[in-house]
Amino acid sequence: MKSFSTTLAAVLICTLCFVSCSKEKDPVRLPDTETPDPDASLPYVGRLKQEVSTVNGLKTYVDYSYRTDTLLEKIKSQSAAESALNYRIDFVGDRGKLWEASFYSFDPARNLQELDSMTKYIYTEGRLSQKVVSLPRQPDYPGYAIVFEYNQNGHIKSARKLIEYMGGGTQQTLWDFDTDMSGNVIQLTEQVINYGSTVSRTFYEISYDDHVNPKYLLADPVVFYEFFSPNNVTGVRASNSAGISQTRDTYRYDDFKRPAVRTHTSDKDDNRVLEYYYW
Repeated sequence: MKSFSTTLAAVLICTLCFVSCSKEKDPVRLPDTETPDPDASLPYVGRLKQEVSTVNGLKTYVDYSYRTDTLLEKIKSQSAAESALNYRIDFVGDRGKLWEASFYSFDPARNLQELDSMTKYIYTEGRLSQKVVSLPRQPDYPGYAIVFEYNQNGHIKSARKLIEYMGGGTQQTLWDFDTDMSGNVIQLTEQVINYGSTVSRTFYEISYDDHVNPKYLLADPVVFYEFFSPNNVTGVRASNSAGISQTRDTYRYDDFKRPAVRTHTSDKDDNRVLEYYYW
């Protein structure tokens, strides 16, 4: 049984690719200028700057840079694993909101950079109500849309993803959320409907710490319970017809009570250590 985050990452092509490799090397640098260290007075000081993930001794570096109004401007991922996905996401935003994102993958062996997807973000009453994704390199379908709904407290209530295939037919993914008083997603039901028939249904239970989540509403809702939850995930229990799986996360915090080191373990041997650095 695939975990929720793995399933989403495979569809959106927007998360890291942790691949085992027998030989480690220095990560390649994407064709991009380096972001200088900011002045201490800039408003994004204290926000997430870099995430370093270590899997089987191999490191992946994800860098975050911002505009001077705290809006996210760029995410850049580089990995030491030979077969890992290196990518860059460029964001366009204004008035405190992200409006567009362009996802580029980079093949260092061929020195080739390609545009994989483009995303538009739509807001209703100040909250993200839709993300519309176009996939120029996917022959079977041109893209998809995800619609978000919120409860009376402003917390995420449901989401619906629709894919319309070029040859006819649709696939829908429905998510229903239960949140605690802080807005953390503590229960989640995911249902996949393909060509009108339900093909899978998975129930998730999620637990949290009481520290600030550095990725809260930061970029793009890929892993929903991390994007919409203000605290950090400490465990996920997933159950469906194939059985039960669990993941566990423990943290070491810095002097500002932010996550500094995160140790992730799972029943599926998806184990890694993540280090967080801040501007």
